[in-house]
Amino acid sequence: MMCLRDNIIPVIDLAKTLGKNPDKVADRIVVLEFNRVTVGVLVNSVSRIYRLSWERVERPNRICESAYITSLVKMEDRIILILDFERIIADLSECSALQAVSGEVLEECQVTGKRILVADDSSFIRNSICSALKKAGYIVDEAVDGEEAWQMIENKLSAGVFDIDVLITDIEMPKMDGLHLTSRIRKDGRLANLPIYIFSSLASEDNKRKWQSIGANGILTKPDLPRLVQIIGEELSRLAAIN
Repeated sequence: MMCLRDNIIPVIDLAKTLGKNPDKVADRIVVLEFNRVTVGVLVNSVSRIYRLSWERVERPNRICESAYITSLVKMEDRIILILDFERIIADLSECSALQAVSGEVLEECQVTGKRILVADDSSFIRNSICSALKKAGYIVDEAVDGEEAWQMIENKLSAGVFDIDVLITDIEMPKMDGLHLTSRIRKDGRLANLPIYIFSSLASEDNKRKWQSIGANGILTKPDLPRLVQIIGEELSRLAAIN
């Protein structure tokens, strides 16, 4: 633990978490704030901050996949691995990464036969969302990023069997982020009525206004998975009543 501006926050030894034994002693702490959690991460060094387009971010080859690696970026002289800090936090305290959904909420939110597409590059977050939705009785499709989600949507439209009732998407994803995915959907007249819900750790008030302006029906902040399931149930019940 450490004291930062009179607040006690936990500190994660990143090398130990990743099973590494670096030659240099870790003497830097990077403070992260996401999913309503503030945590320090002990590292060996900090070189620089890179500002990159999500189009440059790739998913790793299956052989290189790891529970803690979501994607990578190829630079001129190096390969940068992007870590899944939501998964790292979840291994220490699962409720800090995602809150559990009670049986009562699951029973209240059941709308039989509805299909939901979930796009999130974190396998832990995606699996947790999908598991909760399946327990609530939904049919669930999964996409590892925005590009794969868009391909699935396009394939269904081309085949004339579009049966997705709701899209849940993260924002930060390789190849195509959630904002581009939402924007592309809203530009297609055939998808004008598809409910889109953004589930992100970046849902500040400013971001919420921006995301709603491009056509998102709702924005929820991780780790509030129970509220996400509840809102999806309310939306599908409302649409069923209209139809």
